Amino acid sequence: FLAGLFLAPDLPAGEYVILEIRDTGCGMDSETLRRVFDPFFTTKFVGRGLGLPATLGIVRSHHGGIRIDSAAGQGTTVTIVLPGIQKPNQQPHLPHYRGAAPDSAPGGIVLVLDDEEGVRDVATRMLESMGYSVLASGDVRTALRLARQHTTSIACILLDMTMPQQNTKRTIDDLRRISGAIPIVLMSGYTEDIASRRFSDLGLNGFLQKPFTSVELRDTIGRAQISAGDMIANLSTSGEQN
Repeated sequence: FLAGLFLAPDLPAGEYVILEIRDTGCGMDSETLRRVFDPFFTTKFVGRGLGLPATLGIVRSHHGGIRIDSAAGQGTTVTIVLPGIQKPNQQPHLPHYRGAAPDSAPGGIVLVLDDEEGVRDVATRMLESMGYSVLASGDVRTALRLARQHTTSIACILLDMTMPQQNTKRTIDDLRRISGAIPIVLMSGYTEDIASRRFSDLGLNGFLQKPFTSVELRDTIGRAQISAGDMIANLSTSGEQN
């Protein structure tokens, strides 16, 4: 059964929780079913085709798998398999970064741009526990205004890939015009290889897959700051040579 899940051939035998969703809709033919997890594939007039790739990324990050059974005219069944907790009363352990001592805590502001309030709240709590100040917004225009006001103090920008107000490329271009030195980390519910296919040429400094832990957030920001520093150094060297 586990070997038959999508992109989950190595799941070990054990106890799993199964979430099954069924509908009685039009179903899918074999060709559509084969492509349901392809990024940006959609059969609808309106839509980005990112819902199922994002779902797959989230499930895989929890060491689970997905199976979809469907036939034209017969509806669809989606089965999500997640590893169970062995002891019923045991709370799942989530890694937590408590932050450095006050005299060595990271400085500066992190700007969080995400249209989901829950994501902004969680990221804000994590970042504040590390010693950062946080500016969070679900609106691109507001975030750009904040970036202009705090250009010299922003240590990193966390940007959700699918903001509804404008496309990601334009948002990144607008942020780069404000300051090319600020590290920008792209956040998404699906995997980094999918994001890199579309945004590899935009000069991003990091990628953070949702859901993420405090440790992953801290490490990603650290790597992004190093990446941004290297970019500036390369530009400076190139300018001197010219």
